[in-house]
Order: sequence, then C-alpha cells, then structure tokens
Amino acid sequence: MLKKTEIYFKNFTLLDDAELRRVYDWRNLDYIRLKMDNPQIFPFEDHLKFCRSLSSRTDKIYFQVSVGGAPCAVLDFVDIDREQKSAESGFYVIKEYNHFAYPISRISNAVCLKLGIDNVFTHILKSNEKAVFYNLIKLKGKYVGEDENSVFCQFATFKEYPESDPFYQKYSLKIDL
Repeated sequence: MLKKTEIYFKNFTLLDDAELRRVYDWRNLDYIRLKMDNPQIFPFEDHLKFCRSLSSRTDKIYFQVSVGGAPCAVLDFVDIDREQKSAESGFYVIKEYNHFAYPISRISNAVCLKLGIDNVFTHILKSNEKAVFYNLIKLKGKYVGEDENSVFCQFATFKEYPESDPFYQKYSLKIDL
C-alpha cells in the first residue's frame, strides 16, 4: 500500500513563538507580502498580538499548513458567518513548496466541512495574475465579479468520499482546531 502524505492544518492559536516567527517571516517575503491587501511590513509584536487575539475570535481562523511534516503554507478563513455557513478565505504557499498548492487547496474542502462552511469566497489582487488564473481555471472557482483592484470568486464545498476518492489514497488530513 502507498504511504500517504499527511497535510496538517494547525490553528495559529496552537503555534509556539518560534512557529509564529516563521509565519511572520513568510508573510514578509516580498513575493507574498506584495500580493496582499496590506503589503506593509509591521512589527513582530503586532503579529504576536493579532495571533493571540485569535483565541477569543469566532469570526476568524488561521492555519499553518504542513505537508509531510514540512511547514509550508498558511490558510485562513475570515468573516466566518455561522448562520450563512460562509467565509472568505486566503491562502499562500512558500515557493519551495508550490508543487503542494493544489493538494492543499483540494484538501481544504475537508477543512471547510469540519468548520461547517458551505460557501467560500475569495478575492485576488488583479496584479497577481497567476493566482487569478489558479483560482478560476485550476480550482474552477465561480467568477463573482471584480472591482478596480480585485477579482472575486466563490467556491462551494462538496461531500467527501475518502474511501473511494483516489486523492485520499495519496493524502491524509489532520486538523488541530
């Protein structure tokens, strides 16, 4: 039997200071930071304060993502609306691990199911053409519209069948909320 590669979603509230420092350093890499709504570098102390505030929030959840034991990405859900079962999501992968972008994106559907999210919305800066195409073409996001800065997409979650889905023959999921 093929050994499965674990994709692990670890809530930021469970990260130690060294892990939070790594996420902070990633976030400030030019190729990530410059594709965010807020491209500014801010103090590490502000990052720690924000991450610690997440433990009392129900409208936001952030995950450090590891593949095969290697931390390599961040996935977040903000504006979580429990009644509407919806949220806005953001995602980035460290470039050395770009080849895991699709498996992480694919298995994030199971994370949404665990969180009770049926509809995921995202916006991508138009200047990030690669991400726009990735969301619309590769992930088959539904185009919702655009403004002068961003393209808006929607994704509906779908029922998982791990026992018959070939994806789950290669990957497994672990979520620490």
